[in-house]
Amino acid sequence: MVAHNSKSDKLWEMGINEYSHMTYEEFVSYFNIVKKDQICTVAPPSTEKKTMKDLKGTVPASWDWRQFGIVTPVKNQGSCGSCWTFSTVGVMESHYLLKYGGKARYFSEQQLVDCAGAFDTYGCSGGLPSHSYEYIMYNGGLTTEDQYPYKGVNQTCQYKNGMQSISVVGGSINITTDEVAIAQALFENGPTSISFTVMPDFKMYKGGIYSNSTCPNGPLDVNHDVVLVGYGTENGTDYWIIKNSWGTTFGENGYFRMQRGVNMCGIKNCGSYPQSVVDVQQAVPKESPREAYKATFLKNKEQELTQ
Repeated sequence: MVAHNSKSDKLWEMGINEYSHMTYEEFVSYFNIVKKDQICTVAPPSTEKKTMKDLKGTVPASWDWRQFGIVTPVKNQGSCGSCWTFSTVGVMESHYLLKYGGKARYFSEQQLVDCAGAFDTYGCSGGLPSHSYEYIMYNGGLTTEDQYPYKGVNQTCQYKNGMQSISVVGGSINITTDEVAIAQALFENGPTSISFTVMPDFKMYKGGIYSNSTCPNGPLDVNHDVVLVGYGTENGTDYWIIKNSWGTTFGENGYFRMQRGVNMCGIKNCGSYPQSVVDVQQAVPKESPREAYKATFLKNKEQELTQ
């Protein structure tokens, strides 16, 4: 750790946290971190290679959905490989707030752990957020955390018709082309589920822009699902802002930043978000908060052009 932090070329800092005493093998076992056994749905390759420069003028130079109050608090998955459920639920909670505003509603990760097995998910042994969105759409919806609390272990499904609180319309939208598409989807649609490869040094992450030159970045290398909430640039280095599910003592109060534009640790390979969410208990407002945020951005752009 001292050797890493003493190097002037490092963009991130190591530190002590509740996982520092574990070996990497113990850490992997604790969170049941496993590689995906199926490749995310791959979109046709683009004939034109896009770079971060292509974003200029189409989205803001930096964006952080936390600043708009639509990112719910960081949770802790504990010793269960259920990161895919926390990624799914974190995105659902944000998209609910984007569409309906008002008070946050917290949804059930445990329902997905226990009940989504028919959609190629494996409870505490892993799954894909894109499959979770399909389960939610075809099985009546997702209930609240209060009604179906998180236990962090595999159980028999206890979900019953009538418990649903929110559902998905149209299934999931998959983004597997490039990071430019991910940034556009993030700004235009809200927080997004993404995956990456956890390396041994990542468990010591304290802050800064994480990068690792030896990190595998293929579609089947990714082993951890998280929630993408923003992006920015620091001292010339582009980065993503990512919500983790290892509690608030990890990283930057439960978040971490990762280098953007270089497919760091395979981050471009497995993005997804729900096409639309619907609250089964209330009607859609006349103007959603999402449209208000977009309107604010466009108004600011117009002012910039006239100055």
